[in-house]
Amino acid sequence: MVVSPGHEPRRRLGRSIARACDIGGKKNKQTRQLGSILLEVILAVAIFTAAALVVLRQVSFASDAVQRARDQERAADVARSALALLEAGLETPETLNGPLAPARVAYGLGSRTQAAPAGERFNDWELTVDVQPSPFEGLAKVRVTAVWGAGQATERARFSLAQLVRLSDRASGAGDAGNGGTP
Repeated sequence: MVVSPGHEPRRRLGRSIARACDIGGKKNKQTRQLGSILLEVILAVAIFTAAALVVLRQVSFASDAVQRARDQERAADVARSALALLEAGLETPETLNGPLAPARVAYGLGSRTQAAPAGERFNDWELTVDVQPSPFEGLAKVRVTAVWGAGQATERARFSLAQLVRLSDRASGAGDAGNGGTP
């Protein structure tokens, strides 16, 4: 068989084509592998991002719950302090009823002159003191409700406390001097 220059016999041409297909096959296989690796990486990043967003949202909910618990604890402290002042006879229901000054909230209602600590917000506190007669002689049922944010659209915290209290002479400042200072 005579071979002209630049021409190969068909047999050799078939082998060359087969080799070219193999090379192309290897190239396509490598491209497919790289494509699948890229797809796996993108999928892993998407899953990680979604998981991170879920965790961040849960952390945000938890920190909000902690803040609400702190606000509720502050409201309970304000109500307890007001009731203690009533029991001790240092305040009357009329003087405690209504909005509170920030310094009184910051320092347990006892101080009228000290300023609130820097950076702390105690605005919009309001006390409601409700006095009702009780079936026990000399005692009144007192309900103290402390509300933070009473004038706003949503309250930050609210706490009510009810107790029997002797309000007779101590609240007016006369004391119980007639019976030796004992209630």
